[in-house]
Amino acid sequence: FKDGFKIGLPTIIPSIQIGLQGSITPILTPPKNFNSLFDFAIAGPLTGLIISIGLLYLGLSTQVFMDTAAQAQLPAVPVEL
Repeated sequence: FKDGFKIGLPTIIPSIQIGLQGSITPILTPPKNFNSLFDFAIAGPLTGLIISIGLLYLGLSTQVFMDTAAQAQLPAVPVEL
């Protein structure tokens, strides 16, 4: 890692319902300060957020430019209660 502390291989925590849920990464040597620990802790969630926003944009842009025949084949979501 950039601040000089060592980390181990992540242990993947599976979820039966949605597939991959997350992971636990062990810290082998202590970080030098709280800023480096914060950088390590926030890197995973920020990466996931950026990738999720990118895939959301890709999916919405694909759906917007479909013709009506292709849109009719998409699964319908019930909106009435």
